[in-house]
Amino acid sequence: MALEKQTLFEDMQVKINLLPAYDVTDDPRPDLGADSAAWRKLLKTAHWKCGADGPESLFWHLHGLRCTGCQLERDGRGWRITAGQNQNYAADRERYLVPRQQAIIELLEYLNALS
Repeated sequence: MALEKQTLFEDMQVKINLLPAYDVTDDPRPDLGADSAAWRKLLKTAHWKCGADGPESLFWHLHGLRCTGCQLERDGRGWRITAGQNQNYAADRERYLVPRQQAIIELLEYLNALS
């Protein structure tokens, strides 16, 4: 029986190794295209600077906003987060972004420096 479990475990490990690697800081909506590279940089920076300790971390709020279709647009002053396809952006902005405004400004300034 132990041999069967070992074989089953080894089979599972082989299958897991065949899956593409997933990094939580990858853009969860690469289908939105044009700003995908900027989102990867923003999420990696947020994860690095702010951490991802629990669902209330800034990283997870940004990740969630991207999942709902928010986009990054660049204007004369640099990158900014916009509604994109997010139908509830006004409420989401008030709930998730406004209370963390200074931290988001710092992340976007860092993103501007990288670009």
